[in-house]
Amino acid sequence: MTHPSVHEFTAGPEDARQRLDMILVRHLPAFSRSKIQSLVKAGRVLLNGKPARSSEEIHEGDLLRIEEEAPKPLAGAHPEDIPLSILHGEQTRRNGRPPRGGP
Repeated sequence: MTHPSVHEFTAGPEDARQRLDMILVRHLPAFSRSKIQSLVKAGRVLLNGKPARSSEEIHEGDLLRIEEEAPKPLAGAHPEDIPLSILHGEQTRRNGRPPRGGP
């Protein structure tokens, strides 16, 4: 089972008096704005230990914690037992050249 990823940081002076969502966009560039909004709505963004709103004003020293959802398993994906033949280098190439009819 995969566990959620947690991101934590303390707001610095450059974050003071800015909206939470704008700060998260800057600090978490791999996240889209829509992903940030969905995390906030789901209560996965905490400001000083309490669920936050996107429009909240942040102050220097505020603690932000973002818990990313664990990836969902792929539906219908199951391992298969596939017979494989393992060929070693000597069996596939001679004298550094590929066998005839193949790479």
